[in-house]
Amino acid sequence: MKPFDLDAAKRGEPIQARIDGEWNNVKFVGLGWADAVIVDHVSLGMLRYSGDLSDWLRMAPKKRTVYVNLYPEHATIIAGGYRAVWHDTLHEAQFRSLIGALAVAVPIEIEE
Repeated sequence: MKPFDLDAAKRGEPIQARIDGEWNNVKFVGLGWADAVIVDHVSLGMLRYSGDLSDWLRMAPKKRTVYVNLYPEHATIIAGGYRAVWHDTLHEAQFRSLIGALAVAVPIEIEE
């Protein structure tokens, strides 16, 4: 995961805070006294973090959709099972399909 970036949080990028040992999505509110970072949690309200923030705040993982072409075993060079190749767009997945109708572009969401 990416470490907390104050400038990115100010721009509105999603952040997470460690609360009771688990990472929760929070919203950056601003800076308080002594440069403490103030965040808003949906059920706990305003929380204040100061000092070494690396154990308490981080940037939320970004999610994106990629498209996976699945090829049946008899249509691949690789012996046994299925072969999967991912692409950034559906158009690219369809264009790069090695065997046309035998490939199926499946959208999946991944975290970066």
